[in-house]
Amino acid sequence: MNGLIAALLSAAIVGSAFLPWLDIPLLFEATLWEAVRDNAGDIIDGLGTDTGWGVWVFIASFPVAVLSALANLGGLNRIMATLAGALPLAAIGWFVSSVRERMTELLGQVPGGSGEVMDFIGLGFWLYAATALALLLVGLFAGRSRG
Repeated sequence: MNGLIAALLSAAIVGSAFLPWLDIPLLFEATLWEAVRDNAGDIIDGLGTDTGWGVWVFIASFPVAVLSALANLGGLNRIMATLAGALPLAAIGWFVSSVRERMTELLGQVPGGSGEVMDFIGLGFWLYAATALALLLVGLFAGRSRG
């Protein structure tokens, strides 16, 4: 049963790419899938030696989640579940820490401050983050004996 839960959580990480990551009601909505599909050439050209490690971790999190979903179908694979849960959280942590100064500048220009900025973050991001945390916890703690 824990393997099936881990497989579903891994699939949800992949599925998050197809839900809105940026959502400005009545004006704009963007999924990660659309952004990559429509701008693949520019994205590939932009990747280079100066690309932060968090970007590479973010990119790797999706194929690792696919592998984790497949590996966990036959029963809980703790290593894959833990890795597939940890990579998105590491990418989010890197992003938050690397753009802290930039966000301070940006939030000064946004009416309402950080509360309004958080309103624009779409369901895709929240699904990505929440399922990654749940998958990490399943990988670390599920199926362990209590003795």
